[in-house]
Amino acid sequence: MTISKGLPQLRLRGRVFLLPAIVGLGLLLSACGSPSSTGTIDGRLLAFGGISTSLKGQPLAGHVKAMSSKGKSFATAVSKDGIFVLHVPMGTYSLSGSSPQFGGGRYECLGRIKVTVSMGTVTKDNVVCPEK
Repeated sequence: MTISKGLPQLRLRGRVFLLPAIVGLGLLLSACGSPSSTGTIDGRLLAFGGISTSLKGQPLAGHVKAMSSKGKSFATAVSKDGIFVLHVPMGTYSLSGSSPQFGGGRYECLGRIKVTVSMGTVTKDNVVCPEK
C-alpha cells in the first residue's frame, strides 16, 4: 500500500490510517448527530387593565426582548396580533417589550416570570403592559 508522503499517519495494529481522514470523518459524524442546543420562547405582547381591555388582554404590536442571565439579548418584532417567537440558546431569560400603542413605546412591559429554556423545547410566557 502506498501512502502519501508528508501526511500525518496513525499506525494501529499493523494498519496505517491517514489522520486527516479520521479527523474529518469524526467532525462529519459529530455535526450530523448533534442536537441543537437551542429552544423557543413564544407568547403574546398584551395590554391588561383599563376600560378598553378584556380579561384576555388586548394584543399589541411592538418588540419583545429576552435577556439571558449572562447578559446576552435576543429581540424580535411583534405583529399586530401580539404573537412573538424567539429562538434562543439554552438558559434562563427575563422578557420585556414595548409597543407604540402603549405609552407611545416609551414604557417597558414585562414578562410575568423568568423563563428557563431547555434544548428543543418551547417555553411559553406573555409580556404584559399594565394599563391603569
